[in-house]
Amino acid sequence: SQQLGSNDQATVALQFKDKPDSKIAYRIGLGRGSQVYTRARYSNGFKINERNNLKYFAEVNYYTDDQLGVESRISYSHTISSNQAIEFENTFRYRDKTEDMFWRHKLQYLYLKDSKSSYLFTAMVDGLNKPSYKEEQVLLSMRYKRNVLRSWLFVEIEPFVLWLREEDFRTSFGIALRAEVHFPSY
Repeated sequence: SQQLGSNDQATVALQFKDKPDSKIAYRIGLGRGSQVYTRARYSNGFKINERNNLKYFAEVNYYTDDQLGVESRISYSHTISSNQAIEFENTFRYRDKTEDMFWRHKLQYLYLKDSKSSYLFTAMVDGLNKPSYKEEQVLLSMRYKRNVLRSWLFVEIEPFVLWLREEDFRTSFGIALRAEVHFPSY
C-alpha cells in the first residue's frame, strides 16, 4: 500500500457533521499505521460548467505518532463522455514530527465499461521538500474494478510499474489485489 501511494487507506473512523451537507467534518479513528487520530476538515468545490469541476479541502489533524499536521488537496476533473473522465490532483501534507512537506501530483483517467466494471489509469509522482523538492517515487498503474456475487461486493486488480528513489529508480513491477465492501446508507 505504501508503494501505491495509499499508506493511509486502512482506516476505521467515526465521522461527525452538523448537517449531512455540511462542508466541515470531524473525525476520530484509527489509521495510517494504526495511529489514533482526530481530524477537522473543510471541503468544498464548484462546477465550472457541465463538464468541468474543481474540488478542494483543507484539514488539521493530530496523529498519536505523526503529531500535529495539516493537509490540502485540490483536484480538477473533466468529463469526456458519459463513461469517461480525467482528473488532475495536487496534494500537500505537513507533519510536525518530521517537519517536512509531502507533495503528490496525480493524473487519472477513468473508463466505466458498464454498470459492473471500470478501469482507472494512474500516473503519479510524489516526494518531500527536504532536503530539496525532489521526487521519491513515480507510479504508473491500471486498476480494474468489478462488482461480483453481491451488489455490495467489489474486487480490484491493479498491475503497476514503480520507480523508488531508495532503489535508485530501478523499475519494479507489481500487482495489487483488493476486496471492497460498500455498505448501503439509509
